[in-house]
Amino acid sequence: MNIEKKKLLIKGLVYDAIGMASGAVPLVGGFLDLLWAPYAAKKMAAMYPGKKGKLGSVIVFLEEILPFSDIIPTFTLMWLYTFVWQKDEDYGQLQPIRVRSEVNNKKTEYQKAGCSSATGFSIFIFETN
Repeated sequence: MNIEKKKLLIKGLVYDAIGMASGAVPLVGGFLDLLWAPYAAKKMAAMYPGKKGKLGSVIVFLEEILPFSDIIPTFTLMWLYTFVWQKDEDYGQLQPIRVRSEVNNKKTEYQKAGCSSATGFSIFIFETN
């Protein structure tokens, strides 16, 4: 595992543990969340730059402010989304499917009309590499 990825994961686990621990303190936990929420949002934006970080900071802020939602490991989920679940920016290319339009080596009506496929239209699939 890349060292930077590992550092982000460890930081995320620590921040998630701190966020969960604030809910464990009776009576004071809710007030601690008021202090922790903006700090956690700032850290999320710093850890994940760009649109992902901005969206993640809003989500972690709301998660920390809302009552009884401290058990959600937002930093860990963001790490999983960034490094495990999300695919690369290369979304593949459209590739034509070649449809066999000859039946027993005879031209079909569509081929006689100048169409290249048996159905009269081209079919495309979406392939990822």
